[in-house]
Amino acid sequence: MPIEQRSIIFSPRELKEALQEYAGRTKRELPASGVPNDVAVDGDPDVSTTLKWGEQQARFDAMETTAAVLMYAQKKQIPIPRRARKSLSVRNGSLALMTYMAD
Repeated sequence: MPIEQRSIIFSPRELKEALQEYAGRTKRELPASGVPNDVAVDGDPDVSTTLKWGEQQARFDAMETTAAVLMYAQKKQIPIPRRARKSLSVRNGSLALMTYMAD
């Protein structure tokens, strides 16, 4: 039986947007300094992301980051199979959403 595997790699700009929108929808407080100037992706041992505003930062764990990119994909009408298993990985310093589906 065939297995479908996809990876969707998010640019830093897309990831920043996804995390900011997630924070807004979940009423999570972020520094009031406006637009973050950087986003970091850490994959050891679990994937996490950090938005940075100079010295200030906000860290998102794997569950929050997954929720953020899934909400972003839905907003941008990127098809993600509902019944697929989903996981995050780091690819060349960028965040990748991996989906796996077998019948």
